[in-house]
Amino acid sequence: MATTTQTAAPPKRGLPFPLSPSEGWTTVIFAAVLVLITVGCIQSLAWTAGSGILTATTLVGMLLGFILAKQRRVPQWLADIPALSLGIVFAFYQTAQADEGGHVGVLWRHLLAWSGTARAGTASTDDAIFLLFLAILTMLLGYVSMWLIFRSRSPWLAAAANGVVLLINLNYAADDKTIYAVIFLLTALMLIVRFNLVERMRIWRSKGLRYPSELSWDFMQAGVIFIIVVVILAATLPSNLINGQLQDLWSGPQSPWQGVQNTFGRLFHIDGGKSRLDRVAFGGDLSIQGSVNLPDIPVLTYTTNDISNSYLQAVTFDHFDGHKWSQTQSGIKTFTLPANTSLAPETKDFSLVTATIHIINAPDGSGIYGLAEPDSFSLPTVIHSDGIGLDTQDAVGSYIDWQTQPPLKNGQVYQEVSYVSTATAADLRNVAAPDARPDLYPSALLAQYTQLPNDLKNDPNDPVRAAALSWTQDKTTMYDKLEGIIAHFVTDGFTYSTQNPDVPAGTDAAAFLLQQRTGYCTWFSTGMVMMARELGFPAREVEGFITGSFDVKTNSYSVMGTAAHAWVQVYFPGYGWINFEPSVTFSDHAFPRPVKNPVGTTNEPPGPPKNRPNPTPKQPTHGTTTTPQAPVVGPAVGPGNAVVGAVTLSLSTLIALLLLVALALALWWRLLFRKFSPISRTFARMTVLGRLAGVRPRPAQTAAEYGAALAAQIPDQREEIAAITELYVRERWAPDAPDPATLSERWRAVRDRLLRQIARRVPRRP
Repeated sequence: MATTTQTAAPPKRGLPFPLSPSEGWTTVIFAAVLVLITVGCIQSLAWTAGSGILTATTLVGMLLGFILAKQRRVPQWLADIPALSLGIVFAFYQTAQADEGGHVGVLWRHLLAWSGTARAGTASTDDAIFLLFLAILTMLLGYVSMWLIFRSRSPWLAAAANGVVLLINLNYAADDKTIYAVIFLLTALMLIVRFNLVERMRIWRSKGLRYPSELSWDFMQAGVIFIIVVVILAATLPSNLINGQLQDLWSGPQSPWQGVQNTFGRLFHIDGGKSRLDRVAFGGDLSIQGSVNLPDIPVLTYTTNDISNSYLQAVTFDHFDGHKWSQTQSGIKTFTLPANTSLAPETKDFSLVTATIHIINAPDGSGIYGLAEPDSFSLPTVIHSDGIGLDTQDAVGSYIDWQTQPPLKNGQVYQEVSYVSTATAADLRNVAAPDARPDLYPSALLAQYTQLPNDLKNDPNDPVRAAALSWTQDKTTMYDKLEGIIAHFVTDGFTYSTQNPDVPAGTDAAAFLLQQRTGYCTWFSTGMVMMARELGFPAREVEGFITGSFDVKTNSYSVMGTAAHAWVQVYFPGYGWINFEPSVTFSDHAFPRPVKNPVGTTNEPPGPPKNRPNPTPKQPTHGTTTTPQAPVVGPAVGPGNAVVGAVTLSLSTLIALLLLVALALALWWRLLFRKFSPISRTFARMTVLGRLAGVRPRPAQTAAEYGAALAAQIPDQREEIAAITELYVRERWAPDAPDPATLSERWRAVRDRLLRQIARRVPRRP
């Protein structure tokens, strides 16, 4: 079988201008895919509205970088200045078109205001500036990548630069973006393999060494197989082997990287597109509405030694007016808690649980989140309590929320330690209800946490009280009655829905739930609190986040905006406020709570805590009702439900995938008939393209007859088609081997003409 070779002949003639890539267009395509898949990942996270412009800025950056890498007339440093200036101007113009309606002057004023904010050290709240930052970043990424590959001859550096950007974005991804990492890794390795092969071939030609013409595609085929094996092996390696010291050095609160993230979060406020989290800003009031729609974006991730799926608590409410929850302002005490300073517990029956919380998209407000009753935070925190002492030595009462100033920022990491009750169901059954042991319950606590709205208290036919008595008539203990209420929601046909009719103005929300038998978490938690209070049990409304989805690779929980949730806490003397989950389809809180490394004094009889901190006057700005901050929370996914995200096909991603498909087709075409001789391979390929062009070979047709039929269809290439056909016939049946010297040139002419013929036929096909 004949095989052509390459020698040190004069360099292959390409385009008559210096932009013709000596590395081959395949290398250019790999480079473009590398950058576009990185930018596609940025766009899939929807950091801010208008991110569609990043495709254009990236393409312009790649084009400028490629041109500047190939030109040799102007010194590089001198050519970079106008090229980069042009790219930045284009990014600025695109940002103005996307965010300011094309008003470049308005965006310029935004930029001047932002620069003043940055110099003053205060936080920026301008989305347009963040979009401008991304536009310039992607333009520079495309420019530098092309320059590193085609001028500096360093594809490794280009892959590393794009890899860093990709990994930073994947770190903030809430759903599964593994496909971006896989495509990027494959492309980066193929780019490096291809580039090194081109460099080797250039050296071989310069030294006059001979090599097969098909070596390039054979080498790429072997590279593809090798890379797939490497990726599969990497996927099988254990992902939970984490060095704690290195992890703290990288992601701890005082690490250099966290300092960079905090500075970045101050300079660039992300508040547009899917990143709006104002509807999960806990604090103020909690209104009950008919429907709710929370943002499906990541809020935070956290790691913890708690294995009991604790919720993240943000704030509690005690007063309900029939439609809205709020905090009673009289008696609230405020404590300024320095960082890493412990609070005394409300119970002696506890275990300490530690959580490391990483904020991704910080909701508005000053709230800070904890797994349960707080022991300490690694940030200075303001603690609010209800001021109702649990005994004669306690002037503090129960903690109702905790806040930090300044508010949490994107990228911020803090540690939180909580007192988690280790009470069992049997322990709680042994606690007497207020009507049996009123001495266990401070009168002020009962007055505040058994409050009922006037529409229920003044209704002689109170439907909530009737339901509470009916649902618990066969129960004897306070704990069993509460469990009976939860069980009745499940067994009596209640359903969970985020789309409901609004509560009528003259109807209590809890009573409306009993009528409609459908609602989301705030409806169910309100209904249970009201029923518990109707029975005389001290209960309160709590809001925060459910556990989230566990990621075995990072050993952490991921919490989305849709995980905002409301549940119930009931006070048990000696055990503090105990969580209950009334929302149907949600898993109930387990008793006892399996917590690793318990350190509480569980052998001592439970009793009221001592040595609580001294109160200071209540800050007047907390808990205002004139500007409600709290949302209607509810459409959270149940614990244990995995977050499954679809790949967002941005224009950058689509272009990258199309380029990869084109490369795959080119590889298939090269490998097609690869075992044939050059002449037979050329005739076979001409037959394939001829069939697509409308000239199908007949079963009884000879090669010469098919060549004639094809030449009749494309008369302007009659001579070339006849020559290729004659070479094939002579190779198959003549005793002497034909000379294929002009085969390549003739085939290129026929191929190009057939491709044009195929392109004209495509629109006419049904």
